[in-house]
Amino acid sequence: MGIINKWKKKRKKWLDTHAQKSVCVKLGKNHGTSSRKTNRGLSVVIAPQDLSLTKNIEVAENTLQYFERVYREIEKSPVEQRIFLNLEHVEMFTVDAVMYLLAFILNNPLVKQKDLRLFGNMPKNVNAAKVLVKSGFLGYVKSDVPVFKDESAVKIISDDRTSKDLIKPVIVFAQNKINNAGKLLHTTLVELCGNVWYHAYTFPEKRDNTVEIESDGDRPRWYLYAEALESKVHFVFLDTGSGIPTTVHKKLREKLREMLPLVGMDHARLILSALEGNFRTSTRKTYRGKGLPEIRSNFGKNGLQNMVIVSNKGKCEFKDNEANARMINFNTPLRGTLYSWTME
Repeated sequence: MGIINKWKKKRKKWLDTHAQKSVCVKLGKNHGTSSRKTNRGLSVVIAPQDLSLTKNIEVAENTLQYFERVYREIEKSPVEQRIFLNLEHVEMFTVDAVMYLLAFILNNPLVKQKDLRLFGNMPKNVNAAKVLVKSGFLGYVKSDVPVFKDESAVKIISDDRTSKDLIKPVIVFAQNKINNAGKLLHTTLVELCGNVWYHAYTFPEKRDNTVEIESDGDRPRWYLYAEALESKVHFVFLDTGSGIPTTVHKKLREKLREMLPLVGMDHARLILSALEGNFRTSTRKTYRGKGLPEIRSNFGKNGLQNMVIVSNKGKCEFKDNEANARMINFNTPLRGTLYSWTME
């Protein structure tokens, strides 16, 4: 025990010392941007005090607005522009927001096309810095911050394929923490990974109804994280496709509503309807719409609890074993679909 306590004290001391260090996002040839120096200008995007997509509506809305500012900055930046993401004043950071930040860096094709250089700093707040380190974010960027092995979590993994081998570490991790997690978790993760390609992403169609992908960097990716919390395991999954409300087959009256700016679209209700199997996917193939209803039906079984789904401007939240979802609509969209849930 003495060795473990000594290691914990050493790790805490390191976090206190390195909390303000700069993290340079170097994506390299496999991910998108050059690390060479540039004489171009510098733009700064300051993060709010709280960054979370799954907390209360005010925090989530502010977080979405922050990421929208980052997106607009990337969009308007000239070639080789430097963009500094200032995280210094962040006091509350959740893994879902870290994951979304990572996706913004790795999945935005403009970063690669414009050869942009994104970099930033660590939060001053030790707890917020811990979340950034523990999530595995630093493994995807260039940083002089050392990474510690942590047996209490599976750091963020990401890919653009559905494979049993890719999700196996998460399933094994969960099985070691909770009973009867394997089959249900495997079914859930395979469906979510498959959504990235099937009904959660809209590809540009050519005249012959085929689709064309320009490069690997343009493919939608999924991101997955798992963390042990006492007798539970918390999972976060991000699908960087178009989002559930965008891809479901909408009824005529809902399409008309979307055209009216004062009425708008109830994205939360569209998400719930997709979970309940009321809509086909945009492919109009019914077999591709069975996954989400199956995930919904599994809620409450084998300890699957506290499910939160955020997609585009909608949020559906299932707390504990409540039968009805809490539905919220935001003013700012999430570009993709985020899932968060626990199992015990």
